[in-house]
Amino acid sequence: EYMGDRGVIYDIYCTTENGEQFIVEMQNRQQVNFRERALYYLSHAVSRQGEKGADWRFNLKAVYGVFFMNFRLENMPHKLRTDIVLSDRDTHEQFSDKLRFIFIELPSFRKEEAECVTDFDRWIYVLKNMETL
Repeated sequence: EYMGDRGVIYDIYCTTENGEQFIVEMQNRQQVNFRERALYYLSHAVSRQGEKGADWRFNLKAVYGVFFMNFRLENMPHKLRTDIVLSDRDTHEQFSDKLRFIFIELPSFRKEEAECVTDFDRWIYVLKNMETL
């Protein structure tokens, strides 16, 4: 890294006791390159795990990105949750469990308050309706 590198600022950045990392982003407005930004954030977190020296043991910990969006991703099916993992295109067999993207499209959540029966439903309802609650 050098002084001219692009900075990375996360909304929430957590590390579990076993070293797994969670990056949580909340985006209220459409971003043209949002998928690329998500990829950059998670890739940056993976690359920072590299050890200097010849004896690097490649003990990478998983990095998860959870992206709450108050807009819909372009060129993707519109659904509440899109879960992206690294897998083989043909067999769908998982290649690695070290990188995972979870996109939550708040406009795709259409339940009313009375219809929210799980904690997940209630949290998404609160996030989607925060400005009026």
